[in-house]
Amino acid sequence: NYKDMKLSYVVSESYADTNSSDSFYLARNEIKDGCLHINADNIMHPEIIKLLLEHDKKDVFVYNDIIPPTPEDGNVIINDKGFMIEVGKKADPTKAVGWIIGTGRFSKKGIKKAIKIFESDPERWKKKNIPHICCQAGMNVSLVSNKNLPFAEVDNAEDLEIARNRVYPTIKKAL
Repeated sequence: NYKDMKLSYVVSESYADTNSSDSFYLARNEIKDGCLHINADNIMHPEIIKLLLEHDKKDVFVYNDIIPPTPEDGNVIINDKGFMIEVGKKADPTKAVGWIIGTGRFSKKGIKKAIKIFESDPERWKKKNIPHICCQAGMNVSLVSNKNLPFAEVDNAEDLEIARNRVYPTIKKAL
């Protein structure tokens, strides 16, 4: 427990060979009424979480709406209703509205749908990220901009240095 909040976590023994969907699935019995999905390698300004929580849609992911997205990022493409339809490095950057950040919110209904999708073919889905599964399954997941607030995804030593030297000091200064 933390400040009167019950926090639960699961440990994925196969984390090195799977993606966030496998960990999400492992936690399925702990998720009751909705949840936040935050990749553990993300460092972000707390206002990004506030934007996510205050968004009017129930199933939503945060994206950085900088155009054009860089080639190594997870581009995100939306349909005419504003729902994600493609996410990933292979998504056409000329159609992208920005790039996905591994942070989202699911409603109870959205969680049930994501779990059902995962259970349809666990071997296929366990190596995919959650936004990818949402797109492939045609889930109606909206986006909310990070409003250019600082964040970093730390995948390697270079990312860690950027997070330490640029992102964290900016966040700390703003608080």
